[in-house]
Amino acid sequence: MAMLMQGVSPALLENAAKVVGLPIGPLSVSDEIGLDVAHHAAEQQKKDLGAKFKQNAASDVVATLVEKHGRHGRKNGKGFFDYDAEGNKTLWSGLNEIWPQKPQNQQPTAKEVQARMLYPQLVDAVRCVEEGVLTSPIDGDLGGILGVGFPPYTGGPFSMMDAIGINNVVKEMDRLEAAYGEQFKAPQLLRNMAKNNQTFYGSRAIKLGKK
Repeated sequence: MAMLMQGVSPALLENAAKVVGLPIGPLSVSDEIGLDVAHHAAEQQKKDLGAKFKQNAASDVVATLVEKHGRHGRKNGKGFFDYDAEGNKTLWSGLNEIWPQKPQNQQPTAKEVQARMLYPQLVDAVRCVEEGVLTSPIDGDLGGILGVGFPPYTGGPFSMMDAIGINNVVKEMDRLEAAYGEQFKAPQLLRNMAKNNQTFYGSRAIKLGKK
């Protein structure tokens, strides 16, 4: 959602997600879930957390569409997309009026968009290990693919990090954090692994366990 607010083409967001192996684009999945549902969840979280609640791009975008434009998603025929009587969809032209798209020559590459989609999921996966929620990379990989639709060809988030190289993953997270914010901040566990030349699988695998 942050990318949409920053002028990235909605079509690029959708297509980059499909090319990288995500089952459905971020705008499409939001419409399927229901923008009103997402908005209600964000408002409830805001009430529950009070001052601890952190406003984010996703909640801002959804609030704008729901509150100002009455767009709830596929259920009422209008969300990020417009839906006809047969369920066919086209991107809503009004998106460009609310969040103007940058010129074509200023659009990011598909690879950059894909990195911004996948790397927050890598961060979250490692944080689950740090917090003891996950004690096995296999469980994390299976859960990522079967539970949240992480691209199957990668083998899952932990297999993907091993394939890229932990040190390379940390470097990329540092680059993304500097460019886009703390949601890309590399967890300390990952930094320690890079320093010690460890992996999640194989002979150099880190030992995981509950705290």
